[in-house]
Amino acid sequence: MDKGSSTRQYYWSTLSPSFHRLQLYEQALFCYYDAFLTSVKPKMYKDALTQSCWIEAMQEELNEFERLEVWELIPRLDKVMVITLKWIYKVKLNELGGILKNKARLVAHGHRQEEGIDFEESFAPVARLEAIRIFLA
Repeated sequence: MDKGSSTRQYYWSTLSPSFHRLQLYEQALFCYYDAFLTSVKPKMYKDALTQSCWIEAMQEELNEFERLEVWELIPRLDKVMVITLKWIYKVKLNELGGILKNKARLVAHGHRQEEGIDFEESFAPVARLEAIRIFLA
């Protein structure tokens, strides 16, 4: 056993129990803070970009869109109102209240359409032809 390790053991044994409690309390606060940050749902896209767990959730959603071929990027047409998109964030919890998964969903702002004003001319490329056929059948 080297001299450094025996000195460290002596140092820790001479500290008061209140110091150990304080140190444990501070460590617990860091754990609570980290858990709190992960369970907070971002309200805006910019907020989500500050945490890797939400970036991963958004990337999963975009990968699913690509895998299912639900959209095709095209140039914006003149005189066509494009429906904008919004990210929705949700924290999925397990039975004990722990975080199971962070979910991000990309949805269309359909409520921005007004009947009679460009209602028929809106364009939101979100469905495949096969999906529409199944829905109508």
